[in-house]
Amino acid sequence: MGMKIGTYLSCDRVALSILWILSVSALRGRRLDAGDSPDWQKLVSAVPPRRDNTAQKTMLPVELWDETKFSEKPFWDWVEQHGLGKHSMRARAVRPGSDAVSKAKLTHSIQRCMLHVNHDYRFIMIRTRKAASSTLVEVLTDGCRRVRASGHRCNTQLVHTVKDLLPPGKTEADLEEVWRTYTVFTTARNPFARAASGYNYVTAAWHNRTGTCAPPSFQQFCEQPMLLGAMVTHYSCRNVAEDSKNKKLFKTYVWDWIHVEPTSLCLVTPGEGVPVVDALVRSESLAADMEHLQALINAGRDPERPELVFDARRWANPGKAVQQTLGLNRSSLNQAVRQGNSSADEVLTSMHSKYADMFGKCGPGCVRACAAAFEDDIRLYGYPQGWPGDVGTQ
Repeated sequence: MGMKIGTYLSCDRVALSILWILSVSALRGRRLDAGDSPDWQKLVSAVPPRRDNTAQKTMLPVELWDETKFSEKPFWDWVEQHGLGKHSMRARAVRPGSDAVSKAKLTHSIQRCMLHVNHDYRFIMIRTRKAASSTLVEVLTDGCRRVRASGHRCNTQLVHTVKDLLPPGKTEADLEEVWRTYTVFTTARNPFARAASGYNYVTAAWHNRTGTCAPPSFQQFCEQPMLLGAMVTHYSCRNVAEDSKNKKLFKTYVWDWIHVEPTSLCLVTPGEGVPVVDALVRSESLAADMEHLQALINAGRDPERPELVFDARRWANPGKAVQQTLGLNRSSLNQAVRQGNSSADEVLTSMHSKYADMFGKCGPGCVRACAAAFEDDIRLYGYPQGWPGDVGTQ
């Protein structure tokens, strides 16, 4: 049995365990409190220590990712119970920030968890949104492309059902063994930066921004991130037909919910909160963590296969705000990063400056609200207990 996310600690080497403990001790020693209040940059850029959980992980329940077993009903039940349903919002004329909208944490996703599996290199990736997962997918794709060029197999596929997750010769009875022996990983991002990014990303796509579709303030969003999805679903704030021409998921209201929901919904077991991954690739430490992940995957591969080699010097989907700040479009920015003319650090600095300004203008109330809404993400990622403290109160 795994330990709960607030307490688990395991590395495959004693030395890494010692470094992890020292890193957490150092973070606890410099908790972000009132003394740091002028520096909102620290809030959105703080990086937790690297955490491996190889010995303690458990399997993500099948009903959360198998499309034949997943149900949206728990999600919609939660929506109705917390004042975000169609009749509740319209009948009571609930508007953004109204006390009638619950501030409860979301407990179920509207969409099944998205998994990718590679049986050739024995790994499983769990996709998270607004956390550099597209970047990681591109890196993995390029790595496999180089392997295939050398005459070897390397196929990463999307998991639809249990059958997809099983390698040849294995049955459903072997599922837990596969999860235990494969390298399971995901991407992670500072929860405050991700919240600000999700708010901008979703509301920027709204075509109707007046009346009931007037975007909620950042404070109101932090108090209940699911309000954005509820507004689009019930008030048609976005032109679904027009957006569907550009992005597949845009054709449904799902898009507006999933990009602001807690990532922990697909990274821990419901209720128990036991982690299901071996490693987190932190977007704020992309190059170093990709190198670490590369080592983990290659250690678990068939030694007769060539090593999988990653090139992490790219950003798959830099936002429009980042592009404008750096004066580069998406293509030019990625080319600059690949050629070493613009570093990933510059991209992060640009993003963090914008998000720090959003929290600075909103104040401590936003920090407290976001910390409550994404409490499970904060704990899963390994931030010290009590973080971020009383940022902005002085």
